[in-house]
This record gives sequence, C-alpha cells and structure tokens, in this order.
Amino acid sequence: MSPAQGIAGAIEENLYEYLAWLGRVRGGESHIAPDVRWAYSGCPVLNFVFAARFEPSQVEASIERVLEKCRQWGQLVFWITGPSSRPGDLASHLAAYGFEPRPPCIGMAMDLAQLPEDALPVGFTVKRVSDPDELSTWAGTWVRDINLAFPLLLGDTFHTVFRELGLGPRLPWTHYLGFAGGSPVATCTVFVHADVIGLYWVKTVPEMRRQGLATTICRHALREAASAGGRLAVLHSTPMGEGVYRKLGFQEHCRFGWFVWKPEQLRG
Repeated sequence: MSPAQGIAGAIEENLYEYLAWLGRVRGGESHIAPDVRWAYSGCPVLNFVFAARFEPSQVEASIERVLEKCRQWGQLVFWITGPSSRPGDLASHLAAYGFEPRPPCIGMAMDLAQLPEDALPVGFTVKRVSDPDELSTWAGTWVRDINLAFPLLLGDTFHTVFRELGLGPRLPWTHYLGFAGGSPVATCTVFVHADVIGLYWVKTVPEMRRQGLATTICRHALREAASAGGRLAVLHSTPMGEGVYRKLGFQEHCRFGWFVWKPEQLRG
C-alpha cells in the first residue's frame, strides 16, 4: 500500500483486483478500462461491474454501454460503488436504469501487527484447501449459510468458478476450511495483492454459529498471511457481520454500495 493511496483506497483496490480474477475463467470476460471494469464469470452469479469513474456528461451513455453487456450475459449482475466511484450521484443513475439497491458493505481494515495470538478451540481444526474434493467441500459449506431456494446451483457455481481459477502457492488466494468433530463448519479465503491481505467468503454453518468459529478461522488465516509478510488486512462486511470483525480488531474506513441487475426471466 502506498502512502498516497490511503487505507480506504487499499480496501477498494484489493476488492477490485480480486473481482477481476472472476472474469478470467473459461467462458468468462474481464474488462479493464480507466472509466469502468467488469468481470463476467459465465455463471448465474459472480458477475460484477465496478471501478466506475464516469464523466458527468457521459454517465448515461456509459451505463447504457454496460447494460448492453448485461443483456448479452443474461445473468444476475452486481454493480459495486466505492470511495473512488464517480460521479457522486452514480447510485441514483443506477437506480433509474433498473439496478436495484442492496444493503451497503462496510470497508474495514486492521494492522496485522495487532493480531492477537490465541489457540484453536478444542475439537476445532483449520486446514488449507489443497485439492478439488476439498474445494467442493469448501463451496458446499459456504452455501449452507445462504437463504436461497437454489443452494445446490449456487454451490455448483462456486465450485465451477474456483475450480477454473485453480489452487496452489503461486496463486494470490488461499481457501480455508474449519472442522468441528470432523465435519466442515466454517470457511474463509485470503487474497493477497501487494502487501494487503483481503478476507473473503467468511461463513459458519447455521447450527454452529455464536461459538466464535468465524473469528477463529479468520485469525488463523490472517496469522498465516502475516507470517508470509502481509501487513494490512482488509475486508468488506455486511452490517450483520460487522460485530464479528470488530472483535477481530477491524475498524471501518469506507462504504461500498451494492446494486443488482436482473435479467427478464428473473424479474418478479
């Protein structure tokens, strides 16, 4: 992280660099330009538009251009606005073009030097995902915490995308699985960009909540990242998860708007 970038900028950049990878799968599309970026995974979810910096006189034409891509894809698309998004009233323009607002995410960060040392709870173990079978288990565990009518489809989507992206020490992400009594109950992922560590896909299965397992698996993953040279940890929390991350030592630095576009067949 450069001094000029600031913590909010580091939070934003880590998210955008991570999302860009999702468009690099087979059948996907990744677009990087000064005024907007997008990542289409080719799957029903995990499609994003982000890093929009439009001139006020060009905002409507620019959104129309992105909408044309959305119509071609025919899948759910999420548009994320962040600290550097322009113009300042972009959210109102997106709403006018049919992008439905969702609850904002909270951009948070912590100095990894402040990460406390603690032991894993008795009976709880954490391991890195290292093969396709474990990746399938990771995806299935994550979607168990999603209130959707099609969790199997979402699980297949996750497995397909992350299988395509791959596993291994040369890649900038590591997935983690937490086990209690031998059963998978928690997940998280770290994504490394420069010396900034992004924390993603944090979940605990419903029946194991309120036992501190999300906090524990995140601390384990961040401790490994810190030992490898990471200095700043960042994440993008829902309001529901904010308390968990504050207990870890994260503090709020910015906010991200989320908007969803639905193809015709998914509109109620």
